[in-house]
Amino acid sequence: MSNIVALMEAQSVFERKDQMDRQTLFDAAVSLGEWGIFSNRSITKITGLRPRDVAVLTPKSERTGGRFEPEVLPDLISLARTGERGEMDVFTAKRVLDHCSSYYASRLSGIARSNLVRWAEKAALMEAV
Repeated sequence: MSNIVALMEAQSVFERKDQMDRQTLFDAAVSLGEWGIFSNRSITKITGLRPRDVAVLTPKSERTGGRFEPEVLPDLISLARTGERGEMDVFTAKRVLDHCSSYYASRLSGIARSNLVRWAEKAALMEAV
């Protein structure tokens, strides 16, 4: 199943969080938690809420996290779309892995971790030439 809609929602919240009131941010955190792909720490970074608030709003049920910076959401969306088409984008994969752990990027994009790592390595070699 594709996570593109969840990633797009996360990007929208991240981009507009400074204009949202507290209740709207709480609602956004609950909604992001319902997708089941974002860790509480990621939801905290996306919404700007305190970790304690997010923990109350979105109970943790499994290990879903990894290194993640919300600024990478547009690249994650692009990568997920590329993966759905059965294509590869080595440079986007490299940018994503510069800001997100390979395990978490795989979970969010729906692309196998081994592919992401291989693509990022290929991009690094191409850039070095």
